[in-house]
Amino acid sequence: MIVEYVAAMNLRIGDLVIPDTGVPACRVVLHRLEGAPPHAVVQYAEIPGRNICYPATMTLLVRTDRRPR
Repeated sequence: MIVEYVAAMNLRIGDLVIPDTGVPACRVVLHRLEGAPPHAVVQYAEIPGRNICYPATMTLLVRTDRRPR
């Protein structure tokens, strides 16, 4: 597993986002960019039916099985 900081606009399906709030990590199941200025709309497997918006350049701690970006 690789742990790295990633901008919200660069999240990928399957990434595990590790929040800094003490909440358990959440797996990304939907990701898209919207609006101007752009923001990332993310849906997590652990929070079904709820979309969370992040500024596109906000950095998030991510754990992934893939190569570094």
